[in-house]
Amino acid sequence: MNVSKRAPKILAGLGLVLLATGITLGIKQQLHNTKIINVAKKQGIKIPSTKKPAESAFSKYTVKADLPRYIFIPSIDVKAIVRQVGVTKTNQIDTPDNIYDTGWFNQSAKPGMAGLTLIDGHLGTWSDKGVFSNLTKLKKGDKFTIQKGDNKTISYVVVKTQMYDANSVDMKALLSPVNPTKPGANLITCSGSVNDGTYQYNKRFVVFAEMQ
Repeated sequence: MNVSKRAPKILAGLGLVLLATGITLGIKQQLHNTKIINVAKKQGIKIPSTKKPAESAFSKYTVKADLPRYIFIPSIDVKAIVRQVGVTKTNQIDTPDNIYDTGWFNQSAKPGMAGLTLIDGHLGTWSDKGVFSNLTKLKKGDKFTIQKGDNKTISYVVVKTQMYDANSVDMKALLSPVNPTKPGANLITCSGSVNDGTYQYNKRFVVFAEMQ
């Protein structure tokens, strides 16, 4: 039998090998993920939901007139609800309960007001991309808007971006407007790689923006 006639059988055999390998890797990954989730629960780490909100839930979401309701970042296709978040029991800035939502740190300024508005969002999980999965693609000059509860929008332009080690984030810079003469809005998410045996990423990525 020549090679051309044998090729379909060879490819079929290769396909079965790859499928078997994929199944094996999938089972191993699932077991590893389960282990990480159990570790996270023991450490009191909140695992965010990966259930995508329905469009109806998005349109029906309401907040007080002066609070952030939605954030839109056209260059990375972000259209997301902004939830309110505070601090955790360990005095860390909290994150949304869903990987598709963003969180406004309620101890930061309201959009458009003097000071700094801080919005955070999830990078995602091992199986799903979060709302800020492409945040690292933002660059100086890119624009985004925050819509308030009264439907008024505040526009911002990116001034700079910065990658930090997770344990070395400049909190003063994070919570301060990049331009002291204008209201600011900073965006933050996880980045880098997951620390072995944990649910935690080893980097944080911050976008510093000022109101237009």
